[in-house]
Amino acid sequence: MTLIDSAKGNQYYIKGICCQDEDLLQRFYSMGIYEGNMITLEHISAMHNTYSISVYGTQIALRRGEAQCIEIELR
Repeated sequence: MTLIDSAKGNQYYIKGICCQDEDLLQRFYSMGIYEGNMITLEHISAMHNTYSISVYGTQIALRRGEAQCIEIELR
């Protein structure tokens, strides 16, 4: 399951990140988005184009394409 398949308000463990773009992968790591970490889906935009997640108390907005790269598992 990826982040775009998740439900608002739930906590998830990151199982993996499927990303071919090395710059995007480094951006994820710098924001605390990496395998084994826990995230919470806070908000999904009306058109499902933007996903807001919470990582270590910091809210981060991701585009749909970025959210699709993050494989998750329900806590």
